[in-house]
Formats: sequence, C-alpha cells, structure tokens
Amino acid sequence: MPFSLSHSSFSNSSNTTFNDTMNLTIDAVFGPPALGSPYINDAQYAVLGVILGMTIEISFTGLITTLCRALQGSVTQGEEFFVIGIIMTIFNFVCIAYQSLVAWVFFLGEEQCGYGSLVGNVFLHIFNLGFDIFMLYKTYCVAAYDLRVQYTAMAIIVHRFGWAIVDIMTSKGVWNPDLQYCTYAQDIVTFKGYASSDMISHIFACILSLVFGCLNFEGDLAGVGKSLVEGNILRSVVTVAICAYSTASGLEFNSGTYSAAVAMLVQAYVLSRCVNAELFYSVGRVSYAKPGGGGTRSIISSQGYTNSAVRSDRMEDA
Repeated sequence: MPFSLSHSSFSNSSNTTFNDTMNLTIDAVFGPPALGSPYINDAQYAVLGVILGMTIEISFTGLITTLCRALQGSVTQGEEFFVIGIIMTIFNFVCIAYQSLVAWVFFLGEEQCGYGSLVGNVFLHIFNLGFDIFMLYKTYCVAAYDLRVQYTAMAIIVHRFGWAIVDIMTSKGVWNPDLQYCTYAQDIVTFKGYASSDMISHIFACILSLVFGCLNFEGDLAGVGKSLVEGNILRSVVTVAICAYSTASGLEFNSGTYSAAVAMLVQAYVLSRCVNAELFYSVGRVSYAKPGGGGTRSIISSQGYTNSAVRSDRMEDA
C-alpha cells in the first residue's frame, strides 16, 4: 500500500465522522489544501514535505560519503567494500528517485493518475528490495559467508520479488471524478504478502545476527567483531519495529490518508538512515584495522570494509 489512497478505506462511518470533524477543525485554522488530497490539508503536507526532505538529504549525504570513502585506498581494500558500496550507492539513488516520485504522486492529475501510480509503486518495491538485499548481505557477512545463509537469503529475495510483481499487476491508481483526485486502489492480499515478506527478511537478519554473534564472537567482542555484529543487530531490531509499524498503519489507519502517509515516509526515512549508518560503523572497523596498534592481536587480516572477523581469525590460526 505505497500511497494508501483507496477510498474504500473510508468505510467505517464513525471513524469517518471523527476524521471529517478533525479536518474541518484544522481547515478552519490553516485553510483547505490548494492541491492534492482533500483529506490532507496544507499544514499536513508541510509536515510530510519535511520528512521527505530529510530522507532525500540522508541519501545525498550517503552518496557523497560513499564516494569519499571509495577514494581512500586504505579504507577500500577488500571485496566486501566493493559489494556494500555498490548496494549502498544504488539504494541511495533509488531512495532519492522514490521520494521525489512520492511528492509528485500526491498531486497527480487525471491524465497522470494511472501511469504515475504505477511508477510510484514500482519504485516503492525497488526501494524495499534494495534494503532487503543490503540487510541480507550484511547478515551473510556476519554469518561468516555460510552457504546456508546465502541460499536462504536468495530465497527470501526471490519471494519478495514475486510479491512485488503481483502487486504491480493488481494495484493501480484510479481517478475519482467527484473528488477530482487520484486514489490508489491497493490489493489487500498483495499488500499483506509483500509486507510479510519484508518482515521475514528483517526477522531473519535479526535472528542470524544474534545467533552468529553469540557463537562466533563469544569472549572476543572487541573491535571489528563488536562493531559488525552490534551494528547489524541494532539495524535489524529497528527495521523489524518500523516494518511492523508501517504494516499496521496500512491496515489500521483507514479513516484518512495522512496517518498512512506519515507512516510510509517515516519508514523510508528510517530505512535510509539504517543503510547509511554503515558509513558510521565502518569508521570503527577501519580504525581498528590500522596497523601499529601497540602489539594488540587483531582479529582481522586486512583493512576490508566489512571483513568477517570469523573468517580472518581462522586464517590467522591456520
């Protein structure tokens, strides 16, 4: 339910009455919206714009920072940096495009309603798939490149991609001539399907981070291991929480579009923040990897961006 604009969601009469009363009260102060949804006033659009702008700013900053890190030879050694850097760069470009499209979709006219909603929905799924790929790859690194984790992650991605295709085929924008507004007819089955698939991905990443953190770094949680494991666990917990919130909002916030729009934009903000937090975590890993540490035994064998402590420790012991 990327834009939550289906007027079938306004079937609860008591909730509708309360929502209409609130909108009349707000409109009396701020005035009705000049364009866009009749259920969202100008003041609420301003709030949505602030959230959207902060998300775009995070992605722009992430692109610049990733480029700067790529130009630092001592930081970019190792295959993992190349993979993570590519995933992050693509994700940030998609995030900027997706959030820009959201701003446009809120104000679609009759001629743009059909294809505009379609394009917005496509980028919604690309955005979520990109985040799932990022988290699953990070989990694969934490799991010491375990093939079972790799195959499971691939199955999860294929499952999520399948739901995306079905949702793109069944959900669409519909022009409402009475309200002069483009509504979004979301297929509830596909919404539950792709939302559940996202939740499976996040829970899988969270559980695997906890399990391998306990198995592989027990008694040695310093340095790169601590940064890698704790960073992934924190992100996994946050993404599970925000995914649950966004899914609940899509199912329960059915008396108006503002609450659902806030949930959608907040989710995009949090996911973008979680991806680009990798740049923060990498500082600790790279600093720990630098030579000349006063004789302290390093648990990594190179200055790789996300080098696995487990793999490197075994190489040292060999």
